[in-house]
Amino acid sequence: MRRALLLAFAFASSGCVGMSPEPPLAIISHAVTAADYPAESIRLHEQGATRLSYLVQADGTVGQLKILDSSGSERLDQAATELVRKWRFRPAMQNGAAVTWQEIVNVAFVLN
Repeated sequence: MRRALLLAFAFASSGCVGMSPEPPLAIISHAVTAADYPAESIRLHEQGATRLSYLVQADGTVGQLKILDSSGSERLDQAATELVRKWRFRPAMQNGAAVTWQEIVNVAFVLN
């Protein structure tokens, strides 16, 4: 629920008019897999979550990626950035046109 409120606020402050935008839809998995975990971080037992802000651009790619809160590990932060940069979306739509959409995500790396 909180995430939806943040997104609504971001659009209200951006000056969008007309009908509310339809949010983007992920077209590939956003799951963090073992292959995404840096080998050195596994060896060092590094764990943590990186909070990122990014734009889903009108072409469905990720742009303007920024770390908001670090995991405490530069390796994990870099892995989170690389993972999110690969994501693809059906873009947000407003009045029949693709528009950019601000997102915030936490990417967690946890060892069992």
